[in-house]
Amino acid sequence: MFAKSKTFLRKSLGLDPDSPNSLMSLAVTYHLNREMEKSKPLLARYLDINPQNSQALRLALQVAGVSKDKKFAERVLRLMAVHNPAAMPMAQGFIDKAFAPE
Repeated sequence: MFAKSKTFLRKSLGLDPDSPNSLMSLAVTYHLNREMEKSKPLLARYLDINPQNSQALRLALQVAGVSKDKKFAERVLRLMAVHNPAAMPMAQGFIDKAFAPE
């Protein structure tokens, strides 16, 4: 049902490109379908609208780590430090491992 979900949510974003619900829903759909790169711009837009959402911050951090996007990771960590500081130790540990030399 990923294809139907993506089609519906892309249409929704066409009607309202800044709809928080559509942005997050499509980002999660891409994430679950292992299309991380497609979820990154959606999460970036969502975080412009609602930077304090802890679930969005965690999802964005996962995407940054998996896609090896250090700039995006740093942005998410800065937002997390402000809006969810209790999560910082675990988040920083995840990013350190994601960007560790292999």
